[in-house]
Amino acid sequence: MSVLAGEIIPLPDPQWMGAVALATIASVFAATILWMVSKYFELKNLEQNAKAEMVFAASTVILVLFLVLFLNEMEPILEGIMNDIAKDAIGASNLPTKDTSMIELTKALMEPKVACMKKAMATLYVIAIPHEMAASTYIEIFMSEVASGFAVKAVTERITNTTNAITFYTFIYYLFVNILNFVKYTALTILLPAGILMRSFPPTRGAGAYVMAFAIGMYFIFPLSYIVTDLMVLDYSGDWCAIPVLKDNPLSSSGMFDQAKIKEAESWVERNLQSTSLITEFISGKVVKQLTLSICLIPLMALTITLTFVLSSTSLFGGNIPEVGRGLIKLI
Repeated sequence: MSVLAGEIIPLPDPQWMGAVALATIASVFAATILWMVSKYFELKNLEQNAKAEMVFAASTVILVLFLVLFLNEMEPILEGIMNDIAKDAIGASNLPTKDTSMIELTKALMEPKVACMKKAMATLYVIAIPHEMAASTYIEIFMSEVASGFAVKAVTERITNTTNAITFYTFIYYLFVNILNFVKYTALTILLPAGILMRSFPPTRGAGAYVMAFAIGMYFIFPLSYIVTDLMVLDYSGDWCAIPVLKDNPLSSSGMFDQAKIKEAESWVERNLQSTSLITEFISGKVVKQLTLSICLIPLMALTITLTFVLSSTSLFGGNIPEVGRGLIKLI
């Protein structure tokens, strides 16, 4: 871990970097010895392979130096820019203070959506009770239906569908946060050094390049893409989670499980028909739309940009995905 201007930045472990440095130096010496042997015995094909291996080994050293400089210099700059942009959208009080990494900023941008999900779920829970009771009403006399709650079932189904949608978004949010936490604590400390270590040797060079590109893409490009897309697409100007307040609370009266209270539930539904319609329309419309963009579509767009970066930078780092696949097939 490195502390820079009050920020905690996870950097590669010194032991990992020591192993990476030794492996890189060993690959350079091995390529040099191979070139000297090929020159001495005048083996042209071996000499060409040795020269190519020396180029790859030297490029690994350059990559290590570049990545160390990038982590130490560019990351705080990118974090400062993104935090300044997000400050105007969600306010300085909602930004992370101790750890200002882009991953933490990504989670901070999702916090208002989580708070709105909890508020919406609590409201739907309250209005679902009398509607479910009224919808389950069925009265018949001599096998003839006298009254039923069929007219309320449309609103009840709307409440159920909206609740299921918000439950799905909640699951995706926690999955998203756990993936971000995994990337935060493993991308630069484990995956990146492991990728550099694998890239130092010819049999695993393609896979190592892919691991390096994946680690950098998930740690830098994915949160950066999410932050920029979120701030460009979503509207933070108004209170998009201003769910109408339910003044007549059905939970304030006791005995809701008493059969005699079914009529009271039906009366409550009739009295608050306009309020519940406004609430369900607002949640299923504006709130669900915001959640769909923030938790489903924008992460998908950010992941698309990240995978595009991974595909392009894998070739830049000395490997490509077909090469990785062929290597795995040969290994098997």
